[in-house]
Amino acid sequence: MHHHHHFEPFEELLEVLLGGLAEAGREFVVHFLLDTMNIFLLLIAVMMAVSFLQTYVPFEKLQKKLMGLKSFWGYLLALFMGTLSPFCSCTIIPVLIGLLRLGVPTGVCVCFLTSASLLNLGALVSLFTAVGGSFFWVYLGCALVMTLAGSMLFARLCPAQGLLVESDPHHCCGREGHHHHHHHEETPKNLRERLRGAWENTSDMLCRAWVYILVGVGLSSAAVAFIPMEAMSGYFAADHPGTLVLAVLFGAVIHSDVYSVLPVIRLVAPLSLPVSMGFTLGVMAISVPEAVLLLRVFRGRYVALYSGILTAFSLAFGLLLMVVF
Repeated sequence: MHHHHHFEPFEELLEVLLGGLAEAGREFVVHFLLDTMNIFLLLIAVMMAVSFLQTYVPFEKLQKKLMGLKSFWGYLLALFMGTLSPFCSCTIIPVLIGLLRLGVPTGVCVCFLTSASLLNLGALVSLFTAVGGSFFWVYLGCALVMTLAGSMLFARLCPAQGLLVESDPHHCCGREGHHHHHHHEETPKNLRERLRGAWENTSDMLCRAWVYILVGVGLSSAAVAFIPMEAMSGYFAADHPGTLVLAVLFGAVIHSDVYSVLPVIRLVAPLSLPVSMGFTLGVMAISVPEAVLLLRVFRGRYVALYSGILTAFSLAFGLLLMVVF
């Protein structure tokens, strides 16, 4: 469906080497290998650059500043912090607990949490590079509204007391929970430390996501090779609300992030903006593992409320795009 302009000599070599395979099988292998190279090279370049820049962000100062801002400016600073945050959804939980214990309002803390998921700088740059302008700008608008409105709605619907669970802020993911912290505790002193921290962040992300990336590449390659594109285009372009609901729910349930689902988004985005947008928002906003981690912070019914608000927003934006487009 999409041509790999950067790998044309390699693509031609593969076509020759795989000449004995049936056409569909050959197309699957070519797409799988080239998309895998494409995605991994893209992610390594983007994550190294973004992680390096994040070493210059004074997060401790921003957290102290956040304590003094209770109004709309607090929400804006929290959104900014979440966007620049180098934390994954695992290490964000201790940070969230710390902010709540410092007396930062619940809505502002949730805004930080949501923007770290939906608007993380590494994810935004990867999305823009992989999918292109129009999809990215629509996503950015939806994610900004979702982060601010969702956080405020959550704060409005939650009580002042009885919201939090007492927990150990340093125990978030069992045995693997501790290994993300070491390169955020001290400010890098020189270029070598900054580059090492950037590489640790990048390799961290790849270690957690590589299986999901390969599964995503496999699914999109199989779709391109074995499903007639006319049939797939017709199915998605029909913009049926049922397709959107399934895409949003599937996105919200799977443990993933934009890095893992880039191959699927690249495949579906040209076929249907509403369905692919609902799916992407669902993937980025919440997942079952993240909801389980949040049970260490909020009581069960409020985790369900938070997950429900984000899923409802993902669905609402998909339906709105169906009407508009």
